[in-house]
Amino acid sequence: MFSQLRTLEESGIYKNMIIDTVDLESSIALNTANQEQLYCTLCKKFAWAKDYIYYYVYVVYAVRDSIVPILMSICEEDQQTFTYKKGYEYLKKYESSRLSLAVIIPTYNRPKAIRQILTYAAVLYRRMGIDIIIYDSSNNEDTRKITEEMYNNGYYNVIYKKYTGLYDGFSLDHKIISAYQEFSDSYEYIWICRDGLIPIVDEIVEKIRYYAHKHVQCFIIDTKSRTENVEIEKEYASQEDCVALLAEQATRLQTLGMLIVSSDFAQRLIDEVPLDEKTYSLWQMAAPFHLFVKEPYRIIFFTKNVFAFNNGASEGHSWSKAEKALEQWAYRWNKVISNMPSEYDEAKEQCRMVYTVDFHPFTFNNIMEMRGWEGLTLKLVKKYKTYLVQATNTPLWCFYVISCLPPIIARGCNGFIKRYYKYAKYIRKFLLRKT
Repeated sequence: MFSQLRTLEESGIYKNMIIDTVDLESSIALNTANQEQLYCTLCKKFAWAKDYIYYYVYVVYAVRDSIVPILMSICEEDQQTFTYKKGYEYLKKYESSRLSLAVIIPTYNRPKAIRQILTYAAVLYRRMGIDIIIYDSSNNEDTRKITEEMYNNGYYNVIYKKYTGLYDGFSLDHKIISAYQEFSDSYEYIWICRDGLIPIVDEIVEKIRYYAHKHVQCFIIDTKSRTENVEIEKEYASQEDCVALLAEQATRLQTLGMLIVSSDFAQRLIDEVPLDEKTYSLWQMAAPFHLFVKEPYRIIFFTKNVFAFNNGASEGHSWSKAEKALEQWAYRWNKVISNMPSEYDEAKEQCRMVYTVDFHPFTFNNIMEMRGWEGLTLKLVKKYKTYLVQATNTPLWCFYVISCLPPIIARGCNGFIKRYYKYAKYIRKFLLRKT
């Protein structure tokens, strides 16, 4: 599936060139003190390539160890006809031979979030030949215009793709599966990430390359801020690891962006783990667990500074859609965990709780806000009460009482909580002390 973009060692495309230029690479001192020295030294060795060198050194800030192999790969005809796009194509071809990775951002009517991601990430990804694919289902052209503007400004790694497939109003499953199917022929690894985060690829590229050479096809990643700023690395590789895998990674994989998979592995997930009632609404989270039981494979989990918060995605609120939150994180989450294979039974009970470092939808504060936006009702609480007691430590009576408050009172209480957080914390502890 991916033979045209294998690593240098496997393809042999650049092998002889690199061997022949080892002395050259050392002589031009790629790690010189500043860009000007690097530019001048390269121009002395490649007199024909001044435009290309300027582009790599000053425009895209190419990885220094990559510049000589890239220059050596440029054919004679193209040596005389430089364009920015042509320069980038050679850079991408070389960098993709080291690691071909696409970051796919599913989005819907969130142009500010997309602009923030591209403003920060496009320039960093470009120097490593990594594409950012905006997988958009918006009902307007705002997001398309932003991506086209970036592309026209020389960010040829920014790609816009319109998603016109199935959306049932609730789940992203079909969109995620479609993204894997659509792009798995073009990249060796695929990283689907939500638009509320800015994925920072710099810190993980070398580790992914290292394990890619060892044919690892599935990575679980997280940012250090969610693991007390401690770097963790762990491998799961046998059925004896099942309980630990679910217990340690189930809630982490709630968040879109924590999984990087090879294109071959993505196709296996699609072929072998159907989208049905066992996986619906959390297919990407559930599928790796189901496949692991069938035939254990290597999963590498590690933490780095891999995400930044996307300020452009902070606008608006979702609390008016309380029914969706209850359906997803009280009912559907419970159903997905319950339907995991029996090998995970020991870990299931502890996984039913929906509470992580930065995601806890059913805290006292959040359900107060849900009521303030008129999303939470007594009818909904009664409908989902069986699952709420498993999903949160917040007592069920809090849901009943808060759902009966007039929305204006709930908004006032929520405003007090935000303004006088310390006092509100003591009051909340007092109210919950015996429950």
